[in-house]
Amino acid sequence: MQDEDKITISPEDVDKFGRASFAGAELPPRIPFWWRIISLLLVFIPPVLYLFTILQLIYLRKRDTHTRYVYTRHCCLLLLASGIFWLFFFLVIAAWTPSPLKDFEDDTTALYLDSFPDVPSESALSGRDIAHQLLPLVAIVHRPGRSTSVLPGASQAFGAASLVISNPEECVFLTSKHVIDALTPKAQLGRRVGITLQDGQEVASFVVGLHEHLDLALLWAKRDPATESFFQPVRHFSTIGVGDMVFVIGHPEGFAFSMAGGLIAQTRGKDILQISVPISPGNSGGPVFDSHGNLLAIVKSAIDKTKSPQAEVLNFAVRADALFEIEDWRLSEKGQIALNSLHTFFDE
Repeated sequence: MQDEDKITISPEDVDKFGRASFAGAELPPRIPFWWRIISLLLVFIPPVLYLFTILQLIYLRKRDTHTRYVYTRHCCLLLLASGIFWLFFFLVIAAWTPSPLKDFEDDTTALYLDSFPDVPSESALSGRDIAHQLLPLVAIVHRPGRSTSVLPGASQAFGAASLVISNPEECVFLTSKHVIDALTPKAQLGRRVGITLQDGQEVASFVVGLHEHLDLALLWAKRDPATESFFQPVRHFSTIGVGDMVFVIGHPEGFAFSMAGGLIAQTRGKDILQISVPISPGNSGGPVFDSHGNLLAIVKSAIDKTKSPQAEVLNFAVRADALFEIEDWRLSEKGQIALNSLHTFFDE
């Protein structure tokens, strides 16, 4: 090639050409900020986001390449963000949700119960008779595998529960909702806690019922198949009077399966019994029996002496006959079946 055939372009020519070219060129359109914010909300509503994406792609098919690119990229980012958000959300739910109630039968441990007390008795029982017959019905409620920490002076959270239903393949215990709150992140259906009986049997139990208004909860545990059933007789709140003798069984300050006696001091409103029985941490969720072996209430609380130093034996329990008001309970399928069986037994 001859020198005269060469084309020489100076930097000034490049600068001039570049500015002239870009001066008339159209930049890719930008998505308005307000539209970005509004469309971002669709990340939390996947069905609407999918429909929005499809309609927008149909609408843009005749637009220029730059416009289609910008808006298609925006839609892809929204879909990606939505997928990541919901994946993370369901992973968190899976990590925190209790095991499904249908898997209860897979638990390998089960309670073996072969005898039950003959209650209610026609004549009043002595304190010794109450202890002999009813102590086996009371359980320690604790974190799974932590019953060995329930010792005098133990700092671990624990409470008590009372057996109210024992069908051929299941046992149901009544306790306090605040006991479950202390052992799990929150009292919810399906939460898992451990229970230990006086004879040392320890099994996993699951929350199958929560009362909507009262401090009551139901725990379900597997039972070795048996033929004999037991339904704890429950005394109606309206028949309880001031001065009735009562017995409380629980684990005050870690002294497991302790029994104390006292009187009904007063009935408070429609749901609460005031009792003169000594109560300490560890009694919560424990049963209050009368002298005939009827279940009257579940221990709720005591007046805090650090705030009221002069308070003496001011203790309270929640009526147990709430078991017969199924409409006031939030129940799993097993809880519903258990309470229905209790009703059927006492209605016959």
